[in-house]
Amino acid sequence: MKRRRARVLVACAALLPLPALAGTITYEFTVTGDAANPPSAGPLTATGTVSFDSAELGTPGTQTGPDLITGLSFDWDGQTYTTADAGTGTLFTQSSGQFGYLVFGSDCSADPSCNDSSSFKSSPNWAVTFGPALGTGGLFLYSNGVPNDDYTGQVQYQLLPTPIPGAAWLMLSALVGLGALAYRPRQAR
Repeated sequence: MKRRRARVLVACAALLPLPALAGTITYEFTVTGDAANPPSAGPLTATGTVSFDSAELGTPGTQTGPDLITGLSFDWDGQTYTTADAGTGTLFTQSSGQFGYLVFGSDCSADPSCNDSSSFKSSPNWAVTFGPALGTGGLFLYSNGVPNDDYTGQVQYQLLPTPIPGAAWLMLSALVGLGALAYRPRQAR
């Protein structure tokens, strides 16, 4: 009888949900510059990826800071950008807790919009803004380094599939629990 109780307790414990693990959210984005004002070097259209931790979406509202993105790969104007030389200006979470929009770029240190500082307009820089709260497209701003001479372009984006680690652990714990319930040792005759 004690063994059966122990098995039932183990099975119940295995079925308890594990805490949800934060995952990485990754978007692929494509920017298209202004055809009348192309970048100094490189093509008019460029594609990249940007990632951030889903745990950052916990509190509705606006977060600002340079380190909200966890991954970046983007080639623009003859240079490859990563999180080492570009950062986040703003990450907005909707009241539902869902991703709202993201602002990131090459010069976000002085301004959360990543495009209002004098250094943005006086040196080659760029900023990307996109997210569901803004509609299906986004805004791309870039400067060729001529003071007060900045340009706008378009952004298209899509969410890349990301496995949800918490779901895998939950499924595994449910299988272990069902296995423990089904297991019955052979009784001696």
